[in-house]
Amino acid sequence: MRRPVGSGLRYPLGGAPLEADAVLALTSKGGLAPSRLDRALTSVPGVGRVTAARLDAIGLHSVSDLLLHVPFRHEPPSRLSSIGALRLGEEATLRVRVRSCSVRDTRRRGLRVLECLVSDDTGTMLAVMYNQDYLKPAFDRGPEILLKGTLNRRGPVTSFAVKRHEILGGDEEGLHTIGLVPVYPATGDLSVRTIRTLLKRVSCEAVHFVDPLPAYLLAGRGYLRKPEALLAYHFPESMRSAHRARERLAFEELLLLQIALLQRRRRLEETRTAPPLGTPGRLAKKLLADLPYRLTGAQQRVIREIDDDLARTVPMRRLLQGDVGSGKTIVAAYSLVRAVESGGQAAVMAPTEVLADQHAERLTPPLAAMGVSVELLKGTLTAAGRRSVTDRIASGETRIVVGTHALIQEGVTFSDLRVAVVDEQHRFGVRQRDALSRAAGQGSWPHVLHMT
Repeated sequence: MRRPVGSGLRYPLGGAPLEADAVLALTSKGGLAPSRLDRALTSVPGVGRVTAARLDAIGLHSVSDLLLHVPFRHEPPSRLSSIGALRLGEEATLRVRVRSCSVRDTRRRGLRVLECLVSDDTGTMLAVMYNQDYLKPAFDRGPEILLKGTLNRRGPVTSFAVKRHEILGGDEEGLHTIGLVPVYPATGDLSVRTIRTLLKRVSCEAVHFVDPLPAYLLAGRGYLRKPEALLAYHFPESMRSAHRARERLAFEELLLLQIALLQRRRRLEETRTAPPLGTPGRLAKKLLADLPYRLTGAQQRVIREIDDDLARTVPMRRLLQGDVGSGKTIVAAYSLVRAVESGGQAAVMAPTEVLADQHAERLTPPLAAMGVSVELLKGTLTAAGRRSVTDRIASGETRIVVGTHALIQEGVTFSDLRVAVVDEQHRFGVRQRDALSRAAGQGSWPHVLHMT
């Protein structure tokens, strides 16, 4: 369904329309209060020049950037256990005190093992950590720690293989080991642990985010406000709350993207004009009448919609989607004929020479029967052959041309291109598709039908 651009978005839940300009103005800086969230990350405790440079390398420059660096998954919580209640092969979290530790070399080059004797009220056991011998000075002081890992047995030796540790004390207790643990995109020299710690330290700043979504929409969908949604996603109480927070943030991102696209379309409609092709003429009617079959209901509906678009001065930008053999080619042929009978030119651009050849073979018989010739422009033409085709395109002698990327190369100019069809449009870049429109000539833009 076509919605007038610039008329505002109205949600199914009711309420006043949400104007695109108003929303994008609110979020032009991400919907942020600049006094707190725009601060550089060097203002966060624990972020020096080296860490700041590593954060900068993954696009994190400010407090807001860090808060918007959301986890891509959460590790499920493990059972909080005591040493005496541990079961072989089950992941668990222990709260223990370090009694002694030592570093052991192994036969594997570069692999060192930190072995710690740890205890709680129920017993004593050996905890093993790989390539973390840098922790020995801190563990020699006998701190109380949280260990997340699995109890294993190798021969007569039973040990606790540590997956993650945490020295207790301070406001971040349990951050890396208890409950749902967020896992973030990181790099080799910037650990997930560091990102998680820094996010905890700046989490109180999330309150400064301004929510771009209206209150009635949040209430109707049962969504949290943006500050609460961010915190619920970073540090959720359950997987359900994490999923709901993720849905809330994804909805906002998609909504703002859609609004931006609507704004862009409105600007294009205000600045670009196309020649109106009027109502279907003799050639278009003859093409359909000469078909040896009857069009499907979907084909007839699409053709009516295309006719409506071609009658406007706003350039058509329509996507035609259908399976192989569903009849997209005849719809494309109809669009091409509409351009020719109005006195203009038409073009079909395909991503490969094989596909361009197929289009030319299919279009030539029905169009030749109506006195309309089809030219083929592709990269394998000789220089003389290419020059001959491009000259006829520029003069307007060629009414319909089928080609590959050769259509958008330098030296190809149309006399009066009114309809362009781009097949397998996903295989062309945005600028490549736009380049065909820019070659239209006459200072106007063609109507464009994308097919996929």
